[in-house]
Amino acid sequence: MSTYSQLSHKLDHAELNFEKIDSTDLDGLDDNFDYEKPAKPNTVADEFKNIHESNSLTYKKEEVNERKDDGESDPANPLLKEPIKSLLKYEVIKTKYSVTKGKIKPATIEQNYGKQLESLTRSCFESMKKESVKPGSFSKSWNSILEINDACGKGRIQLGESLKEMCESLNISIKHTERTRKELEKKINDQGSILDKTRQKIDAVNKVLQGADKDKNVNKTGTLKLFKGNKSNKQASEIFLYYSRCKKKKIF
Repeated sequence: MSTYSQLSHKLDHAELNFEKIDSTDLDGLDDNFDYEKPAKPNTVADEFKNIHESNSLTYKKEEVNERKDDGESDPANPLLKEPIKSLLKYEVIKTKYSVTKGKIKPATIEQNYGKQLESLTRSCFESMKKESVKPGSFSKSWNSILEINDACGKGRIQLGESLKEMCESLNISIKHTERTRKELEKKINDQGSILDKTRQKIDAVNKVLQGADKDKNVNKTGTLKLFKGNKSNKQASEIFLYYSRCKKKKIF
């Protein structure tokens, strides 16, 4: 193996550590070969640049062709999206559960934080009065800071109250919609049971009428035997009238 191939082999297997490559390895190269002695890099970016320029560490054509401009070239992106989606779903479910139970944590946190900030500002005002600090730029700036903290505390308390009111209104709407949903579900079930009973009655009447139609075709005397017992012509006419109406409405 020639000296140049040894040097390229070392560059290929070097792990960003240029101290492993001795400068004496460059002395044995051919004089007719044009090369430049690589300068010692100062940053990691320079190290990567020198490595790509000095040896044959280039991307393959297949890898270049597989690149996309839509941000999905990294195969790890789908793997990262799934846990993020599940986490977002968990947060949404958790928020809905807390809202339905009437316990939104941000409201209580904001109120407690505002109360603590107000108490801290009040204690600082009292300590300034006890110390009897002389009026000046320090006292003015300190008082302005305390006023800002007091305003922040009041704002936090108002935010907590607004969140609490929003939670109560959401609970009322949720209860109303749940009650309405249950009522509608009950009505649908009742109508379904009524529909089943009506269908059974229609099937029974249809069987009776089919039997009467057969008897009409078979009976030669012209008397209709719709039932086991003898029925009057009025009853038979009413049954056939009902049957004809059902046929017109395409119930059967």
